[in-house]
Amino acid sequence: MLWRTFNEEDGLVVFAVGNDMPDVDGKGPYSVPSWTLLEYAGNKQWSREEDIYHPDAMLKMLGRWCDAAGVAFPEPDIQALSLIHI
Repeated sequence: MLWRTFNEEDGLVVFAVGNDMPDVDGKGPYSVPSWTLLEYAGNKQWSREEDIYHPDAMLKMLGRWCDAAGVAFPEPDIQALSLIHI
């Protein structure tokens, strides 16, 4: 976890994590940050989760990692990516 913050009054938690891949070649890190918003519903239950990341940064990092690991990088589904709004 990179950082976290709590808003107890509104029942919100926001945090950032690194989506880390193993450093397969010593040239890492291979990581992209993402952020998550959680809303507490009560009774030890969450009512909402929103995950935010930059798709282009994620694809670039995964491409670098696949090259380093010697595995094929699958072609992204351009039509699915066009549905993402930043």
